[in-house]
Amino acid sequence: MTCIIREDIHFILGDIRCRGGFGSAWLNTIQTGYSPNIGFYCVKNGPNAPAEPGNTNEYPKIYFTQRTTTSGQTYYEVPLYGTSGTAAGYPANVFIIQHGRTEETRYAFTGFSGQFVIVVNTHDSYTRWIASNGIWVQINGGMAALFVHIKYNYLIPTIDSNVVGGGWFCVGQYDNNWQ
Repeated sequence: MTCIIREDIHFILGDIRCRGGFGSAWLNTIQTGYSPNIGFYCVKNGPNAPAEPGNTNEYPKIYFTQRTTTSGQTYYEVPLYGTSGTAAGYPANVFIIQHGRTEETRYAFTGFSGQFVIVVNTHDSYTRWIASNGIWVQINGGMAALFVHIKYNYLIPTIDSNVVGGGWFCVGQYDNNWQ
């Protein structure tokens, strides 16, 4: 087991296996900001979290990489694992799409096998799209959907590693309309 205590009051463990009630009170979140290609690692979740990640410097900002499919569709690649600063080692399990841009917006996740992410489109008026094994899953406004990642080479028949959304499965969704 590796144990690190950093000066910024983070306690980090690596290679640990626990039984029983080990867990957390909330899930880690990435929230899009005012633009579809900018997100924030909400590293201060819970009851004392600032309400607006886009309006504070307390959350590490992340710029999603813009890519284009072979058919010419533009999408943003969302890493579900932080690599620097206070977001280093931060596995995100919730992706909140909050921006109000009217243009079609598509996202593809990068993560680890066995990782899951709950996608929430909090803008009830606009549809967004998430890559899943080479197709785009429609996430209507107000919808929440659960995705899980399985290594693409576990699929039968296997798919190529460069397939957009390879290994990501949408396992359920629910549309919460409030308009």
